[in-house]
Amino acid sequence: MTLPPDRLASILTALKLPPEWYGSILDSKRVVAARTQNPERGVGAHVTPALNRAMARALARAMEGTAEIVNLEGRPVFATFCRSAMSNWTVAIAVPKAAVMTELYLWTAWAVGGATLISLMGMIFGLGMARRIAQNIQALVNPALAIGRGELVPAIGGLSVKETGDVAAALVQASELLQRRARERDEAEQLLSRTMELLQQETAGRLRATEELLEKERMFIQQSRQAAMGEMIGNIAHQWRQPLNTLGLTIQQLQLSYDLGEFSRELLNHNVKRSMELIQHMSRTIDDFRDYFRPEKEKAPFNVREAIDTTLSLLEGSLLYPHIAIDVVAKDDAVIYGYWNEFAQVFLNILTNARDVMMEREIANPRVTITICNANGVTAVTIADNGGGVPEEIMARIFDPYFTTKGPHQGTGVGLFMSRSIIEKNMGGELTVRNTGSGAEFRIEVPGGAPA
Repeated sequence: MTLPPDRLASILTALKLPPEWYGSILDSKRVVAARTQNPERGVGAHVTPALNRAMARALARAMEGTAEIVNLEGRPVFATFCRSAMSNWTVAIAVPKAAVMTELYLWTAWAVGGATLISLMGMIFGLGMARRIAQNIQALVNPALAIGRGELVPAIGGLSVKETGDVAAALVQASELLQRRARERDEAEQLLSRTMELLQQETAGRLRATEELLEKERMFIQQSRQAAMGEMIGNIAHQWRQPLNTLGLTIQQLQLSYDLGEFSRELLNHNVKRSMELIQHMSRTIDDFRDYFRPEKEKAPFNVREAIDTTLSLLEGSLLYPHIAIDVVAKDDAVIYGYWNEFAQVFLNILTNARDVMMEREIANPRVTITICNANGVTAVTIADNGGGVPEEIMARIFDPYFTTKGPHQGTGVGLFMSRSIIEKNMGGELTVRNTGSGAEFRIEVPGGAPA
């Protein structure tokens, strides 16, 4: 369908555009179909290539767009385009750039003039207000300096600016607050002084108590070592009695053989060899006792079974006398980290207590069973006897210092106390006791192996 140019021109005329504006209707091929100004020049002509490119950019993504172009008359204009989705015809409205800029400059001039007038009025008002504020602020200087000196500030009057009046009231409140804080500070300093004095007294008391506790612990350790040393001296007597008797008989045999004329080099060599074996055995016994009492400065991993076997060899004589059977059940090759001689002392204390109880109660077939096992990173050693157990009424006190069921000359009451201290404090373990069906069972639990 074709519309005559005058019909299309009437559509543009109905828009009542300002005289300097341009209105155009373009068909789908970008040919000018109608135009408000100079229609005889533009109707029927194709748009310029520059205008065609501008329209293509403006309408590239939507049915409407704007662009700054040069029209057919060669005048720079701001144009807006609207394309019909059905016919693909385009309506273009253009406003001369000069008209837009004239309006812009006019409004800018009005805005600048108004702003200048407002600024002048503001400056006059501001100067007056600044003068009033300066006077009010000057009136606040002396009260502020008084607050700095810690003096009490009275009420401040004669201020014409509300904000400075608020500041003055705040200064008075701050002065009162500082005075109150000063009193509270003085009271707090007095309280702190009294508290520090009480704390020093309490600290001195605790230090004295700690020193007394350490002194008691040193005394416990000394008494425990003396008791263990006395026990060991008795064991030395048991250990050496049989070798000394045998050594004496060997020497007497040499003399008797000489008197009977039976003395020979072979007999001499045999008796010398036997005597040297006995002497070396006694020398090893001395070394074992010396190692037992040697103080160890650093923890080290050691084999539990070897420590127990060494201690049993030291007690061999005293255990043979009452004919106590010793069973060692080593379920695992246990290694723990600590002090070998302290562990041996704990084992010695428990074993000698079991021996004394079974001898006192005259147990028919005395027996001690020692079990060694590892579980969940912990090494457990149990020492169980068949001596009848610990009476329930003293079970809770058995690890107390100076508690003993022996006579006044038979026990010090520090052995089990020191044993628990060694296991718990020095080795990070636990020492407990319970009664079984036939006797008492002491259980030592300590972390296994050396630290990572």
